[in-house]
Amino acid sequence: MASFMADNSSSPSNSWPLDQFVQDPGYLAYQEELRCLIFNTAQTAAPSREASPTPGNYGPTDEELAAQAQTKAALASGRRLEYLKNYVAQLDMFDSSGAFTVQVPVLARSCPALLYAVLALSARQMERKEARQHSFDSLELYQEAIRLLNPLLQARDLTIIPICVILCCLEMMSASPQDWRRHLEGCAALFDSFDVNGFSGGLLQAVFWCYARMGLCYPSKFLNQPVSVLTLSLF
Repeated sequence: MASFMADNSSSPSNSWPLDQFVQDPGYLAYQEELRCLIFNTAQTAAPSREASPTPGNYGPTDEELAAQAQTKAALASGRRLEYLKNYVAQLDMFDSSGAFTVQVPVLARSCPALLYAVLALSARQMERKEARQHSFDSLELYQEAIRLLNPLLQARDLTIIPICVILCCLEMMSASPQDWRRHLEGCAALFDSFDVNGFSGGLLQAVFWCYARMGLCYPSKFLNQPVSVLTLSLF
């Protein structure tokens, strides 16, 4: 994830002009919906849900088969395979365990919301790198990711953590640096609610440090501001 933000062609800065993506009414509406959903979930005291195999059932469930069919269909149109390859090539530059490269694609096979979040982030990075001003594939992918994310948030499924951080990265890539705190604080609320930190282990730990890099590095680099209080409070 850090490589998307570290690449000068895809890193937001005060001198890097914003495109029409952030002014699209559809983006603004879904962005606000995502923010509300995240905070509602963070304020819910219900226990989180972690997927586990059904005893005695060694084959995929009907729900898993349906999800796999949905993810397969998602990759069958447009440039989506290209977006997936771009994600795999870039995302784990600073993660020696390869959590995003190894674990996320496997998880995304049975989680369409995660797949759409991955595709949206990669498409957005390519749009910024190619300096596109109109016709954003990432917008449709972003909206679909949020639509599919809603039931997972209601169930407090742990998969929402990587999904929301990936979508946060997309939003920060699209916004002016002055607006970054707004995008960071939703993820901070989720980490606090789900008790995710830098020692959680596995994918959740990798996701936490991905978020921490965004909160620690970019305010000081682009805004000459101190480290975000949102980030410090999670350590």
